[in-house]
Amino acid sequence: SSTANGWAHAARRDATCRRERALTLRERMLTRGYPYRVPLDLSCRSYTRLLEKHRLVLFMALLTFGTRRLLPADAAGHVRVLKEHPRLFVPAARFPAIESRAKGKLGQVYLETIKKDCDALYDEKKIRFTINNPGYLLSRTLSLLICHRIEKRDAYLEKVRLVANAILQAGEGETRRVDRVRIQVLALIYDWLHGTLPGAELEQLRSGLVSFYERERGVLDREDELVSGYSHFTTASLILAAIALCDGSGQFEKELDRCLDHWEKHMEVT
Repeated sequence: SSTANGWAHAARRDATCRRERALTLRERMLTRGYPYRVPLDLSCRSYTRLLEKHRLVLFMALLTFGTRRLLPADAAGHVRVLKEHPRLFVPAARFPAIESRAKGKLGQVYLETIKKDCDALYDEKKIRFTINNPGYLLSRTLSLLICHRIEKRDAYLEKVRLVANAILQAGEGETRRVDRVRIQVLALIYDWLHGTLPGAELEQLRSGLVSFYERERGVLDREDELVSGYSHFTTASLILAAIALCDGSGQFEKELDRCLDHWEKHMEVT
């Protein structure tokens, strides 16, 4: 009897939760015009290390920046991404402020931490180590992209290219965690260098990103697995890739809809 009452209470609580979330993620994006608040439950048992919890916050912040300007594409409520790049993490309008901080009050941090690592030798050993260690891969790629933007030196661009080519040549990683971070890194490179790379190289990068996306997209069809930090991790990675790949053709606009549906109907509710 107590077990039955417990299940009944859980069902009522779930129904209440769903009613309270009647204003869905997409509706908030379309009607309010400012970054939506992503629920951050960092108590997931899967994330046992503090570093992983911090990384989840980073991904959610990245996701917020990437989708803050999504607009309705039609009366059915589908969303589209504006055409300009970059879209992820740092919109173009924010770069002047970042450059000002790097040359001003955060100059020491920029020079002694970010730029110092980017100026180091990126030989085959370091690149191989970087692409196989997610904790380094995302931060180093962001650092190289920032240095390229601030310093306007081709040396940083070449290192980003080396990282991207190494990921594409390596193919599938040793773990799914490696693959997820590689998806995010390829999305960032494709997005940030969209107007910089030659057409053939950009298309090669796009094809590689699509290939990584296709490997992980099956998670969008699964609604019966335990929702963990890794579930959020995968879905966030797919959302980032879809935002970067939207080009007006409708293919990845539809994929973005699928990702958001999975997030709001399965992830967010849980």
